[in-house]
Amino acid sequence: FMSWRVVAISCVYLLILSVSYWVAFELRFDFQVTERYKLVRAETLWWILLLKFSFLLILGQVDSVLSYFRMPDAIRLLQALLISAVFLVILWYQYGGDKVPPRSVILSDFQFSFLAICGLRFSFRILSSRSSKEWLSARDTERVIIIGAGEVGAGLCAELQSKVHLGMRPVGFLDDDVSKIGRYIHRVHVLGAVDEVVKKAIDYDVKKIIIAFPSASTKRVREVAKIARKVGLKVDIVPALTDLVSGRAELSALRPVELEDLLQRETIDLDSQAIGNLLSGKRVLITGAGGSIGSELVKQVIENGAADLLCLDQAEIAIFNLQQMLQQKHKDFNNAQTKVINICDVA
Repeated sequence: FMSWRVVAISCVYLLILSVSYWVAFELRFDFQVTERYKLVRAETLWWILLLKFSFLLILGQVDSVLSYFRMPDAIRLLQALLISAVFLVILWYQYGGDKVPPRSVILSDFQFSFLAICGLRFSFRILSSRSSKEWLSARDTERVIIIGAGEVGAGLCAELQSKVHLGMRPVGFLDDDVSKIGRYIHRVHVLGAVDEVVKKAIDYDVKKIIIAFPSASTKRVREVAKIARKVGLKVDIVPALTDLVSGRAELSALRPVELEDLLQRETIDLDSQAIGNLLSGKRVLITGAGGSIGSELVKQVIENGAADLLCLDQAEIAIFNLQQMLQQKHKDFNNAQTKVINICDVA
C-alpha cells in the first residue's frame, strides 16, 4: 500500500486541501483575516487536514488510479468531503464556534476541495487518453455519423474522440428516439432520425456511417445498410453486444457490415476443397435443375470439375432457360445434358 505512487498522491491531496482551506479563509474575510482567525486557521489546519484525508482514504480515493475517473469516483469523492464538512458544522454548533472555522469557511472549503481534486483527476484522465504523439500530430480524421444515440453510441463517440489514432471524428448522431433529436451527446449533435441518413451525410460531407445499436433487429440493420450503400456510403458496425459484455471486443473495434449481420442466423462456412474433391471427375445428376437453387447447383458443379452432368426438370420453360444459361456462361462445358422429365413418373 505504501508505494511511492500512493505517497505522492497523498502529498498532492494534502497540498490541495491545505490551499483550499487557506483560500476559503481569505475569501471569507476579503483577504484581511483578523489575528484571531489567523490563529484559528493555524491551530485547526492539521486536524482538519487529517479528518478530510482520513475519509478520502476510507472511501478509496488515495490508492485509486488518477486517470480512471468516472461518475462513481466523483460520487465517492463528494461523499468523503461532504461527511467531513458535516462533521465540522456539528462541531461548530457543539462548541459555539470556539476554535472551529466559521460555517462559511467550512462550506467554501468543501467546494474548493471538491472542485480542485476533480480538476486534478480529470486532467490526468485527459492526458492519459492520448499519447504525446497524438497530442502533437495533425488531426487528419475522417468525418463519420453514428447511427444510434444510446449507451453504445455514446460510448463509441467518446472512444473516437479520445483515440485520435483511429482516424475518425463523429460529426453527428442519428436516432429514432424523438426525445434525443436536437440534443448533444459528448458535444456531438443528434441530427435527426435514422431514415435521414442520406440527407445528413450529404449535408455534413460524410463518407462513412457507423451502426451502433447492436441490440437492433437484423431487419433494421439491413435496411440502414441498404439505404447507405445505395449512395456509396461506407458502412461499419460495432461488435456484437455479447462480445462487448463479455469483454472479447472493444467499442472501437469496428468492422464492415458482413453477411451474418444481415441474416437471422450465422453464416455457414463450406469446405470448398472437400466439395471439389467429391465432384471432380464424377458424373452428376441434378433434379429440379431449372429452378433458382437447381441452376445455381449446376453452375457450382461445373466449376468444381464434374466430368458429366445430367439436368432434369418437369418444367419445359425452366429447362430452356437453363440451356440458355449453359450456352452463355459455360459454353466450353460440352458434357451437360438436359431433359424434361418428372421423376415421379414410372418408367
